[in-house]
Amino acid sequence: MYRSLARSKGKAAVRLFYDLWYRFGKTPWEIGPREELVQLVESGRIPPCRTIDLGCGTGDNAVFLAQHGFEVTGVDYAPSSIAKAKRKAGAASGEACSGFPVWQVRRLRGVAVF
Repeated sequence: MYRSLARSKGKAAVRLFYDLWYRFGKTPWEIGPREELVQLVESGRIPPCRTIDLGCGTGDNAVFLAQHGFEVTGVDYAPSSIAKAKRKAGAASGEACSGFPVWQVRRLRGVAVF
């Protein structure tokens, strides 16, 4: 009983840490869409399709993909990162991404069917 309580409090602390970091700071991985992804998409090696961005953070990759014709769902478990991702998607094109649910990656049942 105590172990599961300690684990759940630990997970809550980690989630709070990331949520506060995204809300009040800038994470070191907020650098725009990944260079490798940009090259693959712009070269045509990855054609537009349905895509899920697990751990999307502030949505840089998801928004980039949506702007290139992909149907994207971005998932993260830090609510403040999702709020930033939604703002980026809205600023980019209004409906760039099909959704940004706040979800734990290990509990994706019902988010989308791929």
